[in-house]
Amino acid sequence: MPIKIICKLLFLLLILSSCGITKHVQRYAVEGYIVDANNTPIDQVVIKFLLDENQNDIMLLSDKDSTITNDEGYYKFREISASDIGFMGGESIKRLPVSYTFIVLKKGFVNDTVNLRSRSPLNNILVIETIELERE
Repeated sequence: MPIKIICKLLFLLLILSSCGITKHVQRYAVEGYIVDANNTPIDQVVIKFLLDENQNDIMLLSDKDSTITNDEGYYKFREISASDIGFMGGESIKRLPVSYTFIVLKKGFVNDTVNLRSRSPLNNILVIETIELERE
């Protein structure tokens, strides 16, 4: 009897040790500030991630992936990630693409575009330097 129990425990240990939890970060958390030319924070600035840009330069903006600055001009986007439990060495699931470009919109100011692809995260947060909007 003890041999069967030992074999079952070894088999269970083998299965559990080959399983792992993996976290796939598609886009890190993004945060920063928006100010005007006088370094005054701008509130109620709409920031939307770009969904698609076609050949005719028509941009589709995401209403679900957007935020508004607070009174201090601060904004933050949450991290987009997924966790999987599976066997180590197995193929990872392909994720839907996410946008790395966002547009800053405020009436009376010139729109600004920021691309996150060339940025390096610090503690899984992309801290964007202060964005300065110019008046129209």
